[in-house]
Amino acid sequence: MRMRIRQAATGLALAALLAGRPAAGEVALTVLAPVELHESGFLAEMGKRFRDTSGIKLQVIAGETGPIDKLVEKGDGDVLFAAEPGRAERLAKAGHVVDLQDALYAERVVIGPQRDLAGIAGMASVIDAFARIAATRQPFLSRADNSALYRAELALWEEAGFDPEVGDRDWYHKARKKMSLTIKLAAAESAYTLADRASWLRFGNQSKLIVHVDADPRLLIVVQVMRLDPRKHPKVQTGPARAFLGWLTSKAGQEAITEFTIRGEPVYYPADGEEG
Repeated sequence: MRMRIRQAATGLALAALLAGRPAAGEVALTVLAPVELHESGFLAEMGKRFRDTSGIKLQVIAGETGPIDKLVEKGDGDVLFAAEPGRAERLAKAGHVVDLQDALYAERVVIGPQRDLAGIAGMASVIDAFARIAATRQPFLSRADNSALYRAELALWEEAGFDPEVGDRDWYHKARKKMSLTIKLAAAESAYTLADRASWLRFGNQSKLIVHVDADPRLLIVVQVMRLDPRKHPKVQTGPARAFLGWLTSKAGQEAITEFTIRGEPVYYPADGEEG
C-alpha cells in the first residue's frame, strides 16, 4: 500500500562540477545534499525551476553524512539538505548552520523477492517484518555504509530485538555499496533490503524485486534544508541561499516537489502537510 503523505562528498568527481560550471557572471549556489536526492534527479529538476525563477544556478555536491559534514564544518557550501534525525540541530548548535526548515518528506521501503519466503508482504509494521526475516533466516542485504539509511536500518533491527553483529547471522549480508548498487545486488541474490523509494523507482529490473512493506510511519523521512551560517563561514552566499530556501518552501517550490515523479509516481512530498 502506497503511503500518501505530503510531506559528493569530498570525493565527488571534479569533472561533474566542471560540467555544471555557471556562465560568466552567473551566481552559483553550492548545495550539499544526500546522494539519493541527487541520483533521483530531484535536485536537477529543482535547480532548473529555481534558475528559471531567479537566475541562480544550483551546483550540487552529493555524498554521505560524514564527508558532507566535513564540508559544512569547513564552510565549503551555501545550503545543506539533511535527512537524519538530530543532524541539523547538532550542526546548528555547533554554529555551522542557521534557518533550519522542513523542506519535504521522503519514504523508505522494504523490498524483496516476489517469492516472499519470509511472508512479510503487506505488513503494517516494519519492525514485525524485520523480526520475521530474522526468524525465517531469509537473506537480507544491508547497505552497511556511512549513510543515514544504514543507521536507520540498524535502529530498526535494534527495535526488532536483533543485533546483526551477534551470533549466527549467516542470512545477513553487507553490500558496503551505495543504494542503487545495493538494490542490484539484492536482486541478484534474491535478498530483502531497505531502500529509499526514489532509488527503488529508478531500479531498472523491477520484475526481480517488489515492495513488501511501506506503510509504517517509521519509514518516513523528514528532509530539512538550511543555510550555512555566515557568522562562522563568511564565504557563504547569504542572499542567494535565502532566496533558494524561500523559493523551496513557498507554494511554487512545494508544488514543484509534488510534481516531481519517477516512472510516473510521486517520490517526495511537500512539508506543507497538504494532501496531493
